[in-house]
Amino acid sequence: MPRRFEDGKVVQVYYSTRCDAFRLLGKIDGFNEGKYKVRMLAYDLDNSRKYYYWYHRKRRIMDTIVLCNANEIGDVLSTDATLGYYLAIAQKQWNEMVKYFTDDHNAGANFSLKTETFAYNSFALKRLLDGDLDRRYHLTETKRRNQYVI
Repeated sequence: MPRRFEDGKVVQVYYSTRCDAFRLLGKIDGFNEGKYKVRMLAYDLDNSRKYYYWYHRKRRIMDTIVLCNANEIGDVLSTDATLGYYLAIAQKQWNEMVKYFTDDHNAGANFSLKTETFAYNSFALKRLLDGDLDRRYHLTETKRRNQYVI
């Protein structure tokens, strides 16, 4: 049976589970058992979920692959415009994360978690800034529908 999306194609995904709902820019990494493996390059969360965002953002320390249905995936009409949109969001998220981790009330946070978080998120931002969407982080995890993704 022919596939709708080929490996290596840049796509937009609206990913929704019982505990998550967000849009993401990703790249198709494979197809298995009727699900597309999409590597998250950048994502956009709803503004009303700020607390949830910060609580889970701190744990994002590696590339994430989500398993998606074909109806959740859409073509990227203009790569430059879409990349610009997600780049602006990623830069804003980076600035807010730096502010969050450098605030006095978070000074005692786990140092290794801070280091891992900064290392991964600086890599992810640089990947978008350079426009090199084929670049992969050395750690990758696959998330299923019953797990927190972000």
